[in-house]
Amino acid sequence: MQTDKLNVFVLGMNDFNRNKLLALPEAEECHFHNLLTMEESHGASTYDVEKLMEKAVNKLDSFTGSIDAIIGFWDFPISIMQTLLAERFSTRGTSPQSVLRCEQKHWSRLKQQDSVPELVPAFCAFDPFDDNPREAVRLDYPFWVKPVKSFGGHLGFRIESDEDFDFAVGKLRQNVSRFADPLRRLMNYTDPPRELPEEDPRTCLAEEILTGRQCTLEGYAFKGEVHTHGIIDSHRFAGMSCFSYFQYPSALPSEICSRMKKAAGKVMSSVEFNNSAFNIEFLWDEETDRLKLLEINPRIAQSHADLFEKVDGCSNHRIILDIARGRRPEMPFREGPCNVAGKFFVRHFKNGIVKSAPGEQDVRRLKDAIPGIHVSLRAEEGRELAELDYQDSYSYKLAILYFGGDSPEDLQDKFELAKDILGYQIEDF
Repeated sequence: MQTDKLNVFVLGMNDFNRNKLLALPEAEECHFHNLLTMEESHGASTYDVEKLMEKAVNKLDSFTGSIDAIIGFWDFPISIMQTLLAERFSTRGTSPQSVLRCEQKHWSRLKQQDSVPELVPAFCAFDPFDDNPREAVRLDYPFWVKPVKSFGGHLGFRIESDEDFDFAVGKLRQNVSRFADPLRRLMNYTDPPRELPEEDPRTCLAEEILTGRQCTLEGYAFKGEVHTHGIIDSHRFAGMSCFSYFQYPSALPSEICSRMKKAAGKVMSSVEFNNSAFNIEFLWDEETDRLKLLEINPRIAQSHADLFEKVDGCSNHRIILDIARGRRPEMPFREGPCNVAGKFFVRHFKNGIVKSAPGEQDVRRLKDAIPGIHVSLRAEEGRELAELDYQDSYSYKLAILYFGGDSPEDLQDKFELAKDILGYQIEDF
């Protein structure tokens, strides 16, 4: 083993992240070690977090070289495990408490009220296992309900009536423990933030429904200073909560972008986030000029990696790797081959059986038709859509596509072509 290279341990390594890391010029100075596979640490239907922690700790303890960095790019449970392991093995990273202040949705709202109260929607916590949980919700219809720990819209419901609320509570009671139980067990490895209330991880949140143009600001904190490096627009299907596509760069006015950057600095300093990357989702109502903070994620957004690469010339993986190496990140700007880039979702909105799905030949045709496209197929022939993992409550992802273009119009034309080539056919129930 060459001792002049840094040993970087990656939680949840997969081909996508490996390729993004190896494409960085800094990769020549690093050895990348797969600490836990993506399937066991993020893609599992249940999380045996004690077993995962034990496996990771044993692998690190038995390593004979230096442990220079421990990094991860995924949401729960990797986001918290990474901080616990970094703390234990004295590598760079933010504290577990700062991640909990961001990731536990109720705690995050309470901290946001301290620093950016004008950006926080009306909210309240409730226990779905109470005899009458509606009594604790001090909001009028409509509103959203969600667990304090989830991701990707999983177990999020729009509530318009008592019937909607009762239905959502039933689903939450059945499924909320999927993330709540491993969160509770992971918190046994660290002290919770002392300034926040103790509560059952199965707690849920009701929130005011926000409207407007949604976007995600990406940034990082390094040696106590908060920086931002990009804003990505998030487009939803008309009248629906699920995403249609992400587009970079943002088309929002520069003054709105400046307001978001200022808010990011305040809130990330408030939660004591340091030496790591984050992204914050915002909504801007163009008619009222009201800016609201939707969610904080204490990690880079992998959804944006290919977009940054195509437009700026480098993926956001560079942020994490630079910080892990003790260096202030330096992202290029508009040095990529494309003027604009997007992540597009092929979705279906009813449960059904996949009667026809694209094969290898279809994917090759698509890559020939749209050079540089990255294709992730999520639904294979014969599969019932309701069996797919990590879907939101109102749609099913069939495929995810990343590609660049000359203009937003060019992206849309390419997406229509891609859907025709993939040729999914669904028999609805």
